[in-house]
Amino acid sequence: MTDAPQGNKLNDSEQEIERLERIITALMDRAERSLDSQGSDFGLFQTTLALEQTVAQRTLELENAVAANDKINRDLLRLTQTLRQEIQVRQEAEALRAGQYAILEKIAATAPLEEVLASLAIWTEQQDAKSMAEVRRFSWTVLCCNPQARS
Repeated sequence: MTDAPQGNKLNDSEQEIERLERIITALMDRAERSLDSQGSDFGLFQTTLALEQTVAQRTLELENAVAANDKINRDLLRLTQTLRQEIQVRQEAEALRAGQYAILEKIAATAPLEEVLASLAIWTEQQDAKSMAEVRRFSWTVLCCNPQARS
């Protein structure tokens, strides 16, 4: 009779061991899933940091490119203005020369040859002086407005 209670005790003990083993297995599975989940979260965190760094770097590169583009546009605007001024000065000088030639032709038609030649000599000297003044003024304008022309 004593064998029956011991058999039950062994059987109960074996069942208890099996139950505890199942509990241990379930806890280990839960712990592994938790670690996998944390690992995934950490991986996402690392990926997010890497992407933020890439975005910051590209933003800085873009800002530098925009600043360089703005500088080029300002330089082009200055150069365009300088060239327009030069064209205007040349057009005005050409208009003056055309008008002066017309006046000289009228004088030549009405005045004796000596007077025309004397007037022409005086006019030529005046034109040379005016041309030199225009060249100086334009050169000064270019040097003041375009720092690259100085070098």
